[in-house]
Amino acid sequence: MATNGAAQPVQRSEFSSRDEGEVEAFIRQMHIGNQTRFVSVNEEARFTATVAEADGIAADRIRTTVDYWAVTDPFDYFFFLALHHGRMQVRNGRDELRIPAGSALFYPLAVPLEVGVFDAAAQVLRLPAARLAAAAEESAGIDPASLRFESVTPATPAMGRHWLALLDLASNALLADNSVMTHPVLAGELTRTVAITALHTFPNTAMTVPYQPGPGWVPPATVRRATDFMQSHAGQPLTLEQIAAAAGVTGRALQYAFRRYYGTTPIGYLRRIRLERADAELRTADPDAGVQVGLVARKWGWASPSQFSQAYQERFGVRPSHTLRNR
Repeated sequence: MATNGAAQPVQRSEFSSRDEGEVEAFIRQMHIGNQTRFVSVNEEARFTATVAEADGIAADRIRTTVDYWAVTDPFDYFFFLALHHGRMQVRNGRDELRIPAGSALFYPLAVPLEVGVFDAAAQVLRLPAARLAAAAEESAGIDPASLRFESVTPATPAMGRHWLALLDLASNALLADNSVMTHPVLAGELTRTVAITALHTFPNTAMTVPYQPGPGWVPPATVRRATDFMQSHAGQPLTLEQIAAAAGVTGRALQYAFRRYYGTTPIGYLRRIRLERADAELRTADPDAGVQVGLVARKWGWASPSQFSQAYQERFGVRPSHTLRNR
């Protein structure tokens, strides 16, 4: 865990080539080991990619008129893809999935694939498997080792549309020249939102977890340790696992305790703290310092100023711009 809320770097790079060997090497370096067979390459064909990586999340914007098949090594991270143009085919043994433009899918873990890419434009979001497992424990209370995905495509068309919008937001946030993902709290919140939304979009065992009895009574002193830890580390990216470790209990036990004592989750309680910190910052802002609501929102974990404004108004009864104007 970071020791302060200082800005974190976003590593950004661009790649463009017509050379088959260079394209294969780029895919191997940035994504996964592969053996690539090019189907058709003319003089104008080109593979272009923009890549950005922050702590725990990465995004790629890819455009290729080089058609190819790639046999990949098994993935050990989640590779979420939105295909905006062209088509793709994904084979796993005898199973084949044809992906038209406008579709979303992810590549399953620990499974070698054969992937065909044809005149494609796509956005990719990459997440470590541990992020999805932690989100499953937080949102559904299941053992992270029990998380299994049962489909690589969205459960419903509506969820697919919602997922595409979020993937676009997260990818653009990473890939922008002046990325907001340099704000560590915002980066942590957006990564967590992506992980939890993925669990609600693609069929998996967290959707069908059976009822589990509560973990037993957690004393108020334990909950106070958790709240004290969140108060003193609110300006840093925090996970449920870190908060629970500071309190000396499991994440599942802390979830139950917070619902009992506060009617929310530990992460929900942390958002309340951050909203109060944002309010204090707006109320004490120097009139000549040029403070902007959007910058305060990003600092405390909101990628969208409109969502911050809504949350702020629900909590304090006025819009943040009103507080800033009347400081």
